[in-house]
Amino acid sequence: MKLRWRLAWLTTYPIARILLDLRVSGREKLPSGPLILASNHVSNVDPVIVGWAAARELHFFAKEELFTGPKLFTWLIRFWNAWPASRSRVDPTAIKRFAHLLRRRQTVVLFPEGTRSKTGELAGFKPGIGMLAIGSHAPVVPTLIAGMDRSWLSYLVDKDLVRRGSRKRPARPATVRVVFGDPVEPHEYERSKDGYVEMTRVVEQEVRKLKRNAECRMPNIKREEPSEERHGR
Repeated sequence: MKLRWRLAWLTTYPIARILLDLRVSGREKLPSGPLILASNHVSNVDPVIVGWAAARELHFFAKEELFTGPKLFTWLIRFWNAWPASRSRVDPTAIKRFAHLLRRRQTVVLFPEGTRSKTGELAGFKPGIGMLAIGSHAPVVPTLIAGMDRSWLSYLVDKDLVRRGSRKRPARPATVRVVFGDPVEPHEYERSKDGYVEMTRVVEQEVRKLKRNAECRMPNIKREEPSEERHGR
Protein backbone atom coordinates (compact mmCIF):
# COMPACT_ATOMS: atom_id res chain seq x y z
CA MET A 1 0.00 0.00 0.00
CA LYS A 2 1.35 3.42 -0.93
CA LEU A 3 2.16 5.68 1.99
CA ARG A 4 -0.55 8.20 1.10
CA TRP A 5 -3.17 5.44 1.15
CA ARG A 6 -1.99 4.10 4.48
CA LEU A 7 -1.99 7.56 6.08
CA ALA A 8 -5.39 8.44 4.61
CA TRP A 9 -6.90 5.18 5.87
CA LEU A 10 -5.40 5.51 9.35
CA THR A 11 -6.69 9.06 9.77
CA THR A 12 -10.16 8.73 8.20
CA TYR A 13 -11.30 5.20 8.98
CA PRO A 14 -11.91 5.89 12.70
CA ILE A 15 -13.97 8.94 11.71
CA ALA A 16 -16.05 6.84 9.31
CA ARG A 17 -16.62 4.26 12.04
CA ILE A 18 -18.13 6.97 14.21
CA LEU A 19 -19.99 9.22 11.76
CA LEU A 20 -21.37 6.46 9.50
CA ASP A 21 -21.50 3.72 12.13
CA LEU A 22 -19.46 1.81 9.53
CA ARG A 23 -19.31 -1.93 10.17
CA VAL A 24 -17.22 -4.37 8.16
CA SER A 25 -17.62 -8.15 7.89
CA GLY A 26 -15.44 -10.68 6.03
CA ARG A 27 -12.30 -8.60 5.57
CA GLU A 28 -10.28 -11.72 6.41
CA LYS A 29 -11.64 -13.32 3.21
CA LEU A 30 -9.69 -10.91 0.99
CA PRO A 31 -6.74 -12.81 -0.49
CA SER A 32 -3.40 -11.21 -1.22
CA GLY A 33 -2.30 -10.70 -4.81
CA PRO A 34 -4.44 -9.57 -7.75
CA LEU A 35 -8.05 -9.16 -6.70
CA ILE A 36 -11.37 -7.86 -8.03
CA LEU A 37 -14.00 -6.57 -5.63
CA ALA A 38 -17.46 -6.77 -7.23
CA SER A 39 -19.82 -4.46 -5.37
CA ASN A 40 -23.35 -3.19 -5.65
CA HIS A 41 -23.53 0.53 -6.40
CA VAL A 42 -25.76 2.99 -4.53
CA SER A 43 -23.73 6.20 -4.10
CA ASN A 44 -21.02 8.32 -5.68
CA VAL A 45 -18.84 7.68 -2.63
CA ASP A 46 -19.02 3.87 -2.86
CA PRO A 47 -15.33 3.58 -3.87
CA VAL A 48 -14.39 5.40 -0.65
CA ILE A 49 -16.67 3.17 1.41
CA VAL A 50 -15.17 0.00 -0.11
CA GLY A 51 -11.67 1.41 0.39
CA TRP A 52 -12.32 1.98 4.08
CA ALA A 53 -13.73 -1.53 4.41
CA ALA A 54 -10.98 -3.31 2.47
CA ALA A 55 -8.15 -1.44 4.23
CA ARG A 56 -5.97 -1.59 1.14
CA GLU A 57 -5.15 0.49 -1.92
CA LEU A 58 -7.80 0.28 -4.64
CA HIS A 59 -8.27 1.24 -8.27
CA PHE A 60 -11.70 1.95 -9.71
CA PHE A 61 -13.51 3.15 -12.81
CA ALA A 62 -15.23 6.53 -12.91
CA LYS A 63 -17.44 7.82 -15.71
CA GLU A 64 -15.35 9.60 -18.31
CA GLU A 65 -17.38 12.82 -17.98
CA LEU A 66 -15.81 13.41 -14.56
CA PHE A 67 -12.39 13.83 -16.16
CA THR A 68 -13.46 16.81 -18.26
CA GLY A 69 -14.44 18.98 -15.29
CA PRO A 70 -12.37 21.32 -13.11
CA LYS A 71 -8.67 20.51 -13.21
CA LEU A 72 -8.36 20.32 -9.43
CA PHE A 73 -11.15 17.74 -9.19
CA THR A 74 -9.72 15.73 -12.08
CA TRP A 75 -6.30 15.71 -10.44
CA LEU A 76 -7.84 14.65 -7.12
CA ILE A 77 -9.71 11.62 -8.44
CA ARG A 78 -6.70 10.53 -10.50
CA PHE A 79 -4.51 10.90 -7.40
CA TRP A 80 -6.80 8.39 -5.67
CA ASN A 81 -6.62 5.86 -8.53
CA ALA A 82 -9.78 6.66 -10.49
CA TRP A 83 -9.62 5.68 -14.17
CA PRO A 84 -11.97 6.93 -16.91
CA ALA A 85 -14.40 4.53 -18.53
CA SER A 86 -17.43 4.82 -20.79
CA ARG A 87 -20.80 3.86 -19.32
CA SER A 88 -22.57 3.64 -22.67
CA ARG A 89 -20.41 0.92 -24.28
CA VAL A 90 -17.82 -1.74 -23.58
CA ASP A 91 -14.59 0.20 -23.11
CA PRO A 92 -11.63 -1.95 -24.27
CA THR A 93 -9.09 0.66 -23.15
CA ALA A 94 -10.45 0.61 -19.61
CA ILE A 95 -10.50 -3.20 -19.53
CA LYS A 96 -6.90 -3.38 -20.75
CA ARG A 97 -5.85 -0.87 -18.09
CA PHE A 98 -7.41 -2.91 -15.30
CA ALA A 99 -5.92 -6.13 -16.72
CA HIS A 100 -2.53 -4.43 -16.53
CA LEU A 101 -3.15 -3.41 -12.91
CA LEU A 102 -4.14 -6.97 -12.01
CA ARG A 103 -0.93 -8.27 -13.56
CA ARG A 104 0.83 -5.91 -11.15
CA ARG A 105 -1.06 -7.64 -8.29
CA GLN A 106 -3.29 -4.66 -7.56
CA THR A 107 -6.86 -4.64 -6.19
CA VAL A 108 -9.57 -3.20 -8.43
CA VAL A 109 -13.19 -2.37 -7.62
CA LEU A 110 -15.93 -2.95 -10.19
CA PHE A 111 -19.60 -2.03 -9.95
CA PRO A 112 -21.07 -4.59 -12.40
CA GLU A 113 -24.53 -3.01 -12.40
CA GLY A 114 -22.98 -0.20 -14.44
CA THR A 115 -24.72 2.64 -12.62
CA ARG A 116 -26.04 3.56 -9.19
CA SER A 117 -29.23 1.99 -7.92
CA LYS A 118 -31.82 4.63 -7.08
CA THR A 119 -33.80 2.32 -4.79
CA GLY A 120 -31.11 0.13 -3.26
CA GLU A 121 -32.27 -2.90 -5.25
CA LEU A 122 -29.74 -4.81 -7.33
CA ALA A 123 -29.79 -4.65 -11.12
CA GLY A 124 -28.35 -7.36 -13.36
CA PHE A 125 -24.56 -7.60 -13.58
CA LYS A 126 -22.79 -7.00 -16.87
CA PRO A 127 -20.52 -9.86 -18.06
CA GLY A 128 -17.40 -7.70 -18.38
CA ILE A 129 -16.42 -8.68 -14.86
CA GLY A 130 -16.26 -12.36 -15.82
CA MET A 131 -14.15 -11.56 -18.88
CA LEU A 132 -11.71 -9.48 -16.83
CA ALA A 133 -11.43 -12.05 -14.03
CA ILE A 134 -10.95 -15.08 -16.28
CA GLY A 135 -8.56 -13.27 -18.61
CA SER A 136 -6.47 -11.97 -15.69
CA HIS A 137 -6.71 -15.11 -13.49
CA ALA A 138 -7.89 -12.87 -10.64
CA PRO A 139 -10.39 -14.04 -8.01
CA VAL A 140 -13.55 -11.99 -7.50
CA VAL A 141 -14.82 -11.21 -4.01
CA PRO A 142 -18.58 -10.47 -3.93
CA THR A 143 -19.06 -7.26 -1.95
CA LEU A 144 -22.18 -5.71 -0.47
CA ILE A 145 -22.71 -2.12 0.67
CA ALA A 146 -25.81 -1.96 2.87
CA GLY A 147 -27.55 1.08 4.32
CA MET A 148 -25.66 3.62 2.22
CA ASP A 149 -28.80 4.72 0.36
CA ARG A 150 -30.32 5.77 3.72
CA SER A 151 -27.22 7.52 5.10
CA TRP A 152 -26.70 11.23 5.60
CA LEU A 153 -23.54 11.03 3.46
CA SER A 154 -25.47 9.84 0.41
CA TYR A 155 -28.04 12.56 1.02
CA LEU A 156 -25.25 15.16 0.92
CA VAL A 157 -23.30 13.71 -2.00
CA ASP A 158 -25.88 12.23 -4.37
CA LYS A 159 -27.69 15.47 -5.06
CA ASP A 160 -29.04 14.32 -8.41
CA LEU A 161 -30.86 11.45 -6.69
CA VAL A 162 -32.11 13.83 -4.01
CA ARG A 163 -33.58 16.13 -6.69
CA ARG A 164 -35.35 13.17 -8.28
CA GLY A 165 -36.79 12.14 -4.93
CA SER A 166 -34.80 8.88 -4.78
CA ARG A 167 -32.87 9.94 -1.68
CA LYS A 168 -34.61 11.39 1.35
CA ARG A 169 -33.19 13.26 4.31
CA PRO A 170 -32.57 10.55 6.93
CA ALA A 171 -34.85 10.78 9.94
CA ARG A 172 -32.08 9.23 12.04
CA PRO A 173 -28.50 8.05 11.42
CA ALA A 174 -28.33 4.81 9.44
CA THR A 175 -25.71 2.11 9.94
CA VAL A 176 -23.55 1.54 6.85
CA ARG A 177 -22.32 -2.01 6.52
CA VAL A 178 -19.86 -3.59 4.08
CA VAL A 179 -19.81 -7.37 3.75
CA PHE A 180 -17.21 -9.37 1.82
CA GLY A 181 -18.15 -12.86 0.61
CA ASP A 182 -16.07 -15.88 -0.31
CA PRO A 183 -13.86 -15.44 -3.39
CA VAL A 184 -15.12 -16.79 -6.71
CA GLU A 185 -12.17 -18.41 -8.49
CA PRO A 186 -11.81 -17.83 -12.25
CA HIS A 187 -10.08 -21.15 -13.00
CA GLU A 188 -13.44 -22.90 -12.54
CA TYR A 189 -14.82 -21.26 -15.71
CA GLU A 190 -13.98 -21.52 -19.40
CA ARG A 191 -12.31 -18.66 -21.21
CA SER A 192 -15.27 -18.12 -23.53
CA LYS A 193 -18.37 -16.00 -23.76
CA ASP A 194 -20.36 -18.66 -21.92
CA GLY A 195 -17.69 -18.81 -19.21
CA TYR A 196 -17.72 -15.03 -18.77
CA VAL A 197 -21.52 -15.01 -18.47
CA GLU A 198 -21.60 -17.93 -16.05
CA MET A 199 -18.96 -16.49 -13.74
CA THR A 200 -20.75 -13.14 -13.73
CA ARG A 201 -24.02 -14.91 -12.88
CA VAL A 202 -22.42 -16.69 -9.93
CA VAL A 203 -20.88 -13.46 -8.60
CA GLU A 204 -24.24 -11.70 -8.91
CA GLN A 205 -25.98 -14.51 -7.03
CA GLU A 206 -23.41 -14.29 -4.23
CA VAL A 207 -23.95 -10.54 -3.85
CA ARG A 208 -27.71 -11.14 -3.72
CA LYS A 209 -27.18 -13.73 -0.98
CA LEU A 210 -25.13 -11.21 1.01
CA LYS A 211 -27.95 -8.72 0.61
CA ARG A 212 -30.61 -11.13 1.80
CA ASN A 213 -28.49 -12.05 4.83
CA ALA A 214 -27.95 -8.37 5.60
CA GLU A 215 -31.70 -7.78 5.43
CA CYS A 216 -32.17 -10.20 8.30
CA ARG A 217 -29.79 -8.15 10.46
CA MET A 218 -30.79 -4.71 9.18
CA PRO A 219 -34.57 -4.87 8.58
CA ASN A 220 -34.80 -1.37 7.08
CA ILE A 221 -32.86 -2.44 3.99
CA LYS A 222 -34.97 -2.72 0.84
CA ARG A 223 -36.03 -6.36 0.52
CA GLU A 224 -34.40 -8.30 -2.31
CA GLU A 225 -36.40 -10.86 -4.29
CA PRO A 226 -34.82 -14.33 -4.65
CA SER A 227 -32.51 -14.43 -7.66
CA GLU A 228 -34.33 -17.44 -9.16
CA GLU A 229 -37.52 -15.38 -9.41
CA ARG A 230 -35.72 -12.31 -10.71
CA HIS A 231 -33.98 -14.25 -13.47
CA GLY A 232 -37.00 -16.36 -14.31
CA ARG A 233 -35.35 -19.65 -13.33
